Amino acid sequence: MSALASILGDWHYTGVAFQTDGTHLYTFTARATVEEVEDGGGVRVIIQTNEKESRSVSEAAIPRLLPDGSTRIFYDYAADPGHFATAGHDFFGMVRVTFAADGQSAAGNYMNFNGRYTCGECHWARV
Repeated sequence: MSALASILGDWHYTGVAFQTDGTHLYTFTARATVEEVEDGGGVRVIIQTNEKESRSVSEAAIPRLLPDGSTRIFYDYAADPGHFATAGHDFFGMVRVTFAADGQSAAGNYMNFNGRYTCGECHWARV
């Protein structure tokens, strides 16, 4: 399976947010969609919380195949200004996530800025 094929599609996303001192703040679930960018410039990640309170869209990220067969992407994202719940927000952040070689799970870390000053872990499972 190619690096790209192993990460495309829909994912169940669980985020665990921490305060800046490392204490647990909250846990949330979302749907993540990884889609190929039309011009062949990598992938885009769209995350929408299950409560539909937040939606973010990434800039393009290039999947990188690692020696152990896993795939890593590092991407930035911003609030989706076209979504009713995030139209008035201006948060953005960064994610580093590694997808397992079998294409069924992933894990990583994220950090938010500009109004949502949290960091956390993200866990992905293939839908």
